[in-house]
Amino acid sequence: MIEMRKRFVSFVDDFENLISLDETYDFFIKSADSIEIGFHKCIFLCRTGYPSELEDIKQKLQNFPSKDLIILRKFLYTTKYKHQDLDSAKLTKIFESIDRKDIINRNTYWHLISDISTLWNHEESKDFTFIVHEKKLNVHKAILIARSDLFKGMFISVNDSSNVVHEYSGKTYPAMKALIHFFYTDVLDCPKKVLKEIDDSARFYQLNRKTMLTFYQNQK
Repeated sequence: MIEMRKRFVSFVDDFENLISLDETYDFFIKSADSIEIGFHKCIFLCRTGYPSELEDIKQKLQNFPSKDLIILRKFLYTTKYKHQDLDSAKLTKIFESIDRKDIINRNTYWHLISDISTLWNHEESKDFTFIVHEKKLNVHKAILIARSDLFKGMFISVNDSSNVVHEYSGKTYPAMKALIHFFYTDVLDCPKKVLKEIDDSARFYQLNRKTMLTFYQNQK
């Protein structure tokens, strides 16, 4: 098996870019000044430790003004190294209010990729299904949108919030699974025999330029 662990800022860039795609948000918190601030639910979940009391946390966050929730969103999607201007005092107050004070320390690239990687095994929050030669591969739309320009265009243009089943038979299941796993982790872990298939799929799904660089570095 090949397991290369080169990490590039492309991963952080891809998920920070999700912030501007407000039409893809699926989780909203109404601020104290009555403005709805959107998030991608799976990102919110993994970055806050998969809280079981999600509705309770949502209600507590409604006590904060929109400008504070926007700071929270930027923190959840990125790292302190890209945004050292994030107000630590406000973030600490927010996290204390939801009994998640330790989250303030999960502010590096390694924390971001580690948290997002956990979504790979979080089946209950997955909202899109590939059928690959009669095998199901459940995924998160937000991950597909962040990592693939093709999926970003598809979901934005279709604007479909349902649990979609996408028939896919172009490649083998191992190749497709390895590529999607790479979307989540920046780790290419697969048998050598499927590398060519993964390469073809990466081009088909239009991984962005920086992501493609990481992809090819992982093959070396």
